[in-house]
Amino acid sequence: MIVDSFVALAATIVDTLSKLLGISIGFVVAFLVIFWISLIIWTFRDIRARTQDFMLQIAATLLVAVFFIGGLFIYMILRPRQTLAEIYERQLEEESLLAEMSWNCAGHSAHIAQRIWHLDQCRLCLGCQQCTEGQVFQ
Repeated sequence: MIVDSFVALAATIVDTLSKLLGISIGFVVAFLVIFWISLIIWTFRDIRARTQDFMLQIAATLLVAVFFIGGLFIYMILRPRQTLAEIYERQLEEESLLAEMSWNCAGHSAHIAQRIWHLDQCRLCLGCQQCTEGQVFQ
């Protein structure tokens, strides 16, 4: 009798543990599937912000879809450094700096941007290619 009740108790404990293990495995699998899908979506959004090349966007997304975490690490190593917005912003800054550094020759309104050699004391323009003599710059 004691052995039979012990066997019955052990059977119910094993049955309960197997149900809990099944539920736990189900949660882990659901989490991994949701995590995998979110990585695919994040990769697609990230590569779209970094390049306009459609084939590269598809390749990066497939890399993460097929190889999961390993594909994400490979993508993070190979992806372009800057987003398109960062590149555009940097270009605007460069154009702004060039606009601040450019002058016009007072002699004939020639635009002088890169080859400026000037004397700060007398404000003499020595970089205008059309002037044979120095002209005062504006």
